Amino acid sequence: VKGRMSLLQSLKQPLPLPPAWGKCRMPVPEKSDGSRDQLPVFLAQTHPFIEQQPQDFPTDSSKVAFLIGLLSGQAAKWATPLVLQTSPLLNDLKGFLKSSTWWQE
Repeated sequence: VKGRMSLLQSLKQPLPLPPAWGKCRMPVPEKSDGSRDQLPVFLAQTHPFIEQQPQDFPTDSSKVAFLIGLLSGQAAKWATPLVLQTSPLLNDLKGFLKSSTWWQE
């Protein structure tokens, strides 16, 4: 009887609320084909998406991998050698963004 009473008491406790951002997740940003005019939009969409989901992007390598997955066209061609040669830039978000030249071509 005591066990049932404590079980009933625990069921009366309110459930913890999920994090606020969980209710309003951002949509996945659109792919970037590498056009120069698209870069500001691409960065404006990807930066907050990554920042709002730190559990999904805990490392620079996870952030860079996500960005590379959103590249197409010239941008994807630029990134392909980095992936194939296991470039150190794959583990360095700032370095990756600084050396990104797909939008200049």
